[in-house]
Amino acid sequence: METTEFETTLAQFCNRLTLNYLTAFPRVADRLNVRHEAMPGRKYRRVARVETTEDGIEHSRSAVCFVDLEGNIWKPAGYKGPAKNFTRGNIFAALEHPLNMWSF
Repeated sequence: METTEFETTLAQFCNRLTLNYLTAFPRVADRLNVRHEAMPGRKYRRVARVETTEDGIEHSRSAVCFVDLEGNIWKPAGYKGPAKNFTRGNIFAALEHPLNMWSF
């Protein structure tokens, strides 16, 4: 199965979120392993921050944002779905302008 441009960009977006998070909160990296991962869905991909202990035990998992199939970023209304009032950006534009990564 070929990786589409959307999936590649989404993976880069998750990696950039992880890097930005660890830069902003360096003390968290001392005690937890943090990563952002995209989980598939019918209409949206959920981007979640996953924190695990050194033993590999999952400490917490929280929704950071949702991304629709066009690349639009939606703020989470909760873990299950997005707040559909307006988009917070686009993953393609967010990678071009890394200073705006936290603006969504």
